[in-house]
Amino acid sequence: MAKLTTKGTTILARWRKDEKTPDDELVSERTREYAVRSNGVLLRRDAVRFRSDTGYHDYGWKVYGRAAGNKPDLDDYLRRTGEKLEARGFARV
Repeated sequence: MAKLTTKGTTILARWRKDEKTPDDELVSERTREYAVRSNGVLLRRDAVRFRSDTGYHDYGWKVYGRAAGNKPDLDDYLRRTGEKLEARGFARV
């Protein structure tokens, strides 16, 4: 499991999408977040809210991808990643 921040890095951007799931008998809401670190790592976090008394579960941050190259162009990477996520319904946080 990855950490959102590590020594020497900052979070450049985050996107989030919350979905209600009325057809699911177990889960009432799903949340997915993406974050880009200053070292070019893309992280993803999933969380669910159960209908039963067990409540909320956070699956934690996981490395989802990396910017290509030894010295990636982070501005371009952020722009392209943001466009893709916003086209899928994510909002920048």
